[in-house]
Amino acid sequence: KVSIGYKNWVFGEFTARNDWDSRLPQDNLNYFFPGGSLSVVLSDALSFIKNSSVISYLKVRGSYNKSGNVNVGVYSLEPIFTVAGGFPYGSLPGFQGTLNVNNPAIKPEFVHTKEVGLEVSVLKNRINFEATYYNQYNSEQILNLNVSRATGYGSALVNAANFSNKGFEFDLRLTPLVNLGNFRINVKANLSLLRSKVNSVYEGLDEIPIGNGNYAIKGYPAFMFKLTDYKRDPEGHVIVDATTGYPSLDPNIKLFGQTMPKIIAGINPTFSYKQLSLTATVDYRGGHQVYHGIGPDMDFTGSSARSGSNGRQRFVVPNSVYWDGTKYVPNTSILVANGGYGFYENTNANRGVNSNYISSAAAWKIREVAISYDLPASLVQKTKVIKSVNIGLSARNFFTFLPKSNQWTDPEFANTTGNALGVNNSNQLPPNRLYGFNVSVQF
Repeated sequence: KVSIGYKNWVFGEFTARNDWDSRLPQDNLNYFFPGGSLSVVLSDALSFIKNSSVISYLKVRGSYNKSGNVNVGVYSLEPIFTVAGGFPYGSLPGFQGTLNVNNPAIKPEFVHTKEVGLEVSVLKNRINFEATYYNQYNSEQILNLNVSRATGYGSALVNAANFSNKGFEFDLRLTPLVNLGNFRINVKANLSLLRSKVNSVYEGLDEIPIGNGNYAIKGYPAFMFKLTDYKRDPEGHVIVDATTGYPSLDPNIKLFGQTMPKIIAGINPTFSYKQLSLTATVDYRGGHQVYHGIGPDMDFTGSSARSGSNGRQRFVVPNSVYWDGTKYVPNTSILVANGGYGFYENTNANRGVNSNYISSAAAWKIREVAISYDLPASLVQKTKVIKSVNIGLSARNFFTFLPKSNQWTDPEFANTTGNALGVNNSNQLPPNRLYGFNVSVQF
């Protein structure tokens, strides 16, 4: 790592790293990744800005970084045998080969990031603003790709799925926004606009599943939902049986929205009056979808809002049509054969249709609220031992505001922390709200 500066207004930093990893092939154990950044403090370099009564600070910056990673376990290069489940029986040992085709030519995955930014402060640092644009390219991502079971294996370890991420990030700090002597308001806010695109997946393929209904699809954002849906006519109406009124499951999965947000925004206001302070952390995420795996279970048990709709009576499937022998006719009178539980527990007509349980993942969240109070110094100093006392109350995951399409749960209530995001089920503990208090004493 090398850092250089010129007249305290130009700064450069250059890094280079070479790693050796025994999980890689013997003839290609090492991989190299460099990086560099350059920044110019214009408020120090240019006299007309330095002497400005408006601009307090102005800096432009840019950087490029390449980072490498070996995202595989040990013994991932060649086939191995492991002790089979249930063995040994007495003195009889048993071993089995893995169902994954290991890859003796696996390569590291790399992330290339370019970034430019601007930082400016005005009115004696009362208003501070930062803007950043980044463009990130991910290459040679290491994935387990499904293969035909006729080969005797279930998956193969490969380098695949090159994709890009780009976006803008903005930060604003108003310190203070309001200053009325004993009463002050400070505000911090941020906004991120994110876009991603899968550039390629694997030779001869346009898409690959990564689990949880998530797919990497060439030309689309990373990642997209492909889920089951009803059979529909060319106009998108649900097709129902002319006798039973029941819709049916389409055997082909269909493309839905992306699983990662397009927008992330946050605001962090602080209100203070004398020794009393109130701080809140609020954020928003939107532009993506979530699949509620708890939905079919709630329908089966009759505890969902869906299972109680229509008064648990027979009903006409909304936006449905039926085939009259020559054409599709709008359905206005054919009721489902069974209402309530009889319909909602049906797999082909309801519980097995994933599109019934997908919703917008947008949410406003009050992540945290904290109140603190400093006891008056005149009261504390009477003890002649204690210098200060602060009492605080806090609440985390305080409120979540969801769109009407989400009648199930917090969209961040997920069954994985990996790439296959946007899915929940009934196997996790539900989100919870935490309350706490603290007392800080300084002697």
